[in-house]
Amino acid sequence: MTAAKPLPILFLWHQHQPCYRLPGADRALLPWVRLHAASGYTDMAAACEKEGARVTFNFTPVLLEQIHEQAQAATADEFEHISRIPVHDLTEDQRAFIVEHFFAANWETLVRPIPRYADLLGRRGEHLEPGEALKKAKRFSDQDILDLTVLFHLVWLGFTARKKPEIRDLLRKGRDFTLQERELVLGTHRQLLQAVIPTHRRLYEEGLLELSTSPFAHPILPLLCDTNIASVSLPKAVLPRTPFQFPDDARGQLEQGRKVFERHFGKPAAGLWPSEGSISEEALALASAAGFVWAASDEENLHRSQRDSRDPGDPFEPFKFRTGTREINLFFRHKKLSDAIGFQYAHNPPSEAVADFRAQLRSIAGNTKGRPNRCVAVILDGENPWQSFPDGGEAFLTGLYQALNADRSLVLSTCSEHLAKVQNPPVISGLHPGSWIDADFHIWIGDSEKNRAWNLLRQMRQRLELHANAALSQNDEVKRALYFAEGSDWFWWFGEPFHSVYEPDFDRLFRSFLSHALEAAGLSVPSLLQTPVASRLTLDASGQPAFEMTPVLDGRVTSFYEWVGAVSLDTKKTGVPMGQTERLISGIHYGFDLKTLHLRMDFADRLLLNKESALAVFVETLGEMSATFTWLLRKGQDLALQSVLREPEGLAVGSSRARCAAADIVEISIPLTEAGIMPGQECAFAIGVSEGDLVRERVPREGVLRFRILSTEELAANWSI
Repeated sequence: MTAAKPLPILFLWHQHQPCYRLPGADRALLPWVRLHAASGYTDMAAACEKEGARVTFNFTPVLLEQIHEQAQAATADEFEHISRIPVHDLTEDQRAFIVEHFFAANWETLVRPIPRYADLLGRRGEHLEPGEALKKAKRFSDQDILDLTVLFHLVWLGFTARKKPEIRDLLRKGRDFTLQERELVLGTHRQLLQAVIPTHRRLYEEGLLELSTSPFAHPILPLLCDTNIASVSLPKAVLPRTPFQFPDDARGQLEQGRKVFERHFGKPAAGLWPSEGSISEEALALASAAGFVWAASDEENLHRSQRDSRDPGDPFEPFKFRTGTREINLFFRHKKLSDAIGFQYAHNPPSEAVADFRAQLRSIAGNTKGRPNRCVAVILDGENPWQSFPDGGEAFLTGLYQALNADRSLVLSTCSEHLAKVQNPPVISGLHPGSWIDADFHIWIGDSEKNRAWNLLRQMRQRLELHANAALSQNDEVKRALYFAEGSDWFWWFGEPFHSVYEPDFDRLFRSFLSHALEAAGLSVPSLLQTPVASRLTLDASGQPAFEMTPVLDGRVTSFYEWVGAVSLDTKKTGVPMGQTERLISGIHYGFDLKTLHLRMDFADRLLLNKESALAVFVETLGEMSATFTWLLRKGQDLALQSVLREPEGLAVGSSRARCAAADIVEISIPLTEAGIMPGQECAFAIGVSEGDLVRERVPREGVLRFRILSTEELAANWSI
């Protein structure tokens, strides 16, 4: 009797970081490329080489570019730049930066086990209020700051670097570091960063590893093709009313990604990990057309797809997906095994975790005997799990590779190596669109903040298409900036469910890439790109009008009840704008009916409207479209609309039905349709006074006010006697 062939185990470790360098900046805003290079990227390759483990690494093109650029830069990122400044030359703000940010490591495995590091954390406190770091930094001496800088960079060195005698000695020393020792640690980071791409290329060329890639800036391809695809798996989700539909951008991201990969590794990638395992029929057809032979996703998407009769109903072999003249091979990750490494095994003794993983694989091997194409795909993040392991994952990783190499019923293989042996795979005839998380796209769309970002991206993308299509197709700088803005990471952090202290940086990066795309195309940048997507209301207000109201538009408080139901904001409590001795605006009110946004502005000087001036009142709205309405400030029942700027669909002044009246107060009504807002959706706006091109006062000073235009059903639910 012929013994069964061993079960191929296909590891795919995904390595990714978004673009952290602001347009025009010399270095990255955030340090995660360098820090992961000094730990996970180095350690993962070293473990494979040491144990002879055949696996696949997926490098995103945007990460490859950053590794290459930072390895050659004088300083890779803002964190390194500040770290290299002599301690006595640091400004108060720079000292506060170190105190605020240099505890950004896993506290349980990396900070608290080092007495000096734990003591410094205790002195700072585990929770910082905004602006509190400046005060806390005054408690830190020069030696404290130096020790904190060295410890932060020491703990971010992985197990490979910690074997170096000089690093081992510093970890043992633990405190009272010198400037020379600081330079040694930072120099080690730089050496490891510089070695990442050459090491992986060497192992790729030697045949130990396979390397695959992703779309250039890690976008969610199905959503670039059509955001409405999210409704297939999320039928009740509130999606942007006007969809983002730019399959050409998805195609461009794939093609650009292949070029970057080949430039760094010498040959094109056969395999594609679609960003976040996100697939759809349209996206995979584009991947096939771009030249990819195989792609991968999560098994939940397989279970919800339509397959032929030869499908055994599990993810333990590759599938072929065909659409039109295009076809591509698909691997589906074993969810339980993949997630066990990513989220579970760090909390178990390494030997027990290895034994559990091996036992599950042996069970699958026994249950799949006789299936010629059988395999198990284990696909997960190759960066973030290791900070949760007390030793950076060394004992688990090396133990795992040793156990699998020693087991005759199992064999480590790469995706392309296994695919070369596959014959007549089962066919998927109808593909379920989804990601590796819950087989849907809710992490990147459907939340009000995420939808705002999609609306902003669509508006700017349409502006480029309408006014600078030639630049978009011919100017690489325009395309790169747009592609960076389309990356998935910004949408991951907008809204729920994930949160980070670096959310304002992600928001800023997203908007800066959109702004740069417009500037590089020779277009003006609208003011709405200065407004954070994730802005928060800072005024003391209830925020949400509970029911409809329709004021008499005459510039006067017609009756006591006229503005009942509106939200009132006392702007005097927010201080005086910079450069002014007193406020112009003493309060605003906002409300709605099912067709109209209603706004009221009260002035601190009620005689202001009697004076001749060049003042104008403006309203900015942000919905499916962005618009700015401006009226010259004069007494009158129906002031002439001076200008209206709306993107992406223009609106002529003569066609607008927006109205403004001014007498004792200013009252404004703007049709919801002109702002691109429907009942049941969020309304975002700002209101203010300008003089020429100068904004004299704006409410809120930064960002926008947000509330919901309640639908008929929601209004009925709120009705009471």
